[in-house]
Amino acid sequence: MCLELYYQMKSTATVNKPRICVVVRSEELQVLTLACSNGDNRTAWDRMFVKLPDGFHDVIVAGLRSYTSYCGMSVDDVFVQPCHVFGEFCLNLNSTRSGIMYR
Repeated sequence: MCLELYYQMKSTATVNKPRICVVVRSEELQVLTLACSNGDNRTAWDRMFVKLPDGFHDVIVAGLRSYTSYCGMSVDDVFVQPCHVFGEFCLNLNSTRSGIMYR
């Protein structure tokens, strides 16, 4: 299965930037971060696409705020479905694409 979502974020932070992360928690309560945005300001909607691990997991979309006085983020259009439904999308493990780190 794969997860797709769209996000925007805005912040005045130059360090400790806000991030949106996709995290899974297994039945054994092991936590694994699958993908995180890089914290750059996004005024247009960006896509995050993540291949989920096999088995049963809780999927958590976490927004991590910055420590500045201005920080905002939005998440929309979250889909979880078989990967082939999304069409051709080359998931490059351990690389950065559109500001997202895939693991």
